[in-house]
Amino acid sequence: LDAYYLCNKLRIACEMVSRSRMLQEDYHPHLIDDVLKEYTSNIERYAQFPALHIYSIAYHFLTQHNTVGYQELKRVLQHNTIVSKAELRHLYTYMLNFSVRQINYGRTEYYAEVFHVYQSLMEQDLLLQHGYLTARTFINATTTAIRLQEYGWTKQFMQEYQSRLKADEQQNVID
Repeated sequence: LDAYYLCNKLRIACEMVSRSRMLQEDYHPHLIDDVLKEYTSNIERYAQFPALHIYSIAYHFLTQHNTVGYQELKRVLQHNTIVSKAELRHLYTYMLNFSVRQINYGRTEYYAEVFHVYQSLMEQDLLLQHGYLTARTFINATTTAIRLQEYGWTKQFMQEYQSRLKADEQQNVID
């Protein structure tokens, strides 16, 4: 029960911190310091709950905004067998948003990270939402791949996913 509470508190805290960043608000989840202290003080006790470890990494990554946290989350997600697809999509979205911010700061090497996230989402069948691919995701994925001169991947992606756009968006996006 303790692990369940800690994990859910961290999961919700990650979502709130991520949303507050998009809205440019300062949000500090209540009791989060106590949750983190409990987890780090009893890390051996909670070792059998890998999702708790993943959300701890994600929370630190989201609040500290550093590449070390990004790389750690990336490494952990490559071996994920626990977190649900919906939660995994959120975690990859955190990574995607971080990478886009880095690009906006002039760190163009993060285009490769954006591409990696899109590849991971594709490989794990996480790109579709409610059975469709959003026009924004389609455009961003293809633009990133073209920027990196990944023309073969771009062609394959477009062939595979253009039919998964909503019918009323297909014409605008493809043309």
